[in-house]
Amino acid sequence: MVCSAIVHRSERLATRLGVLAQFVELLMPGLNRAIMSEAFRIFPESAAACGIPDADRPEAETPELAACASLMRAVDG
Repeated sequence: MVCSAIVHRSERLATRLGVLAQFVELLMPGLNRAIMSEAFRIFPESAAACGIPDADRPEAETPELAACASLMRAVDG
């Protein structure tokens, strides 16, 4: 995306998911807060945030995390 912005010099470079999030924030801020709170709850802290080297902490993927990641690929891809 950054390379595309440099080459094509578009005024704005945003994903469809980002544009959707902006509209939800503008029209329904309470819903946006609820979605962001749930996403924060679903996604675990990174190993770096916990102060543990990546190799020492296996990341367990929950069904919620897999569904959310799949949704993000579908919306953004």
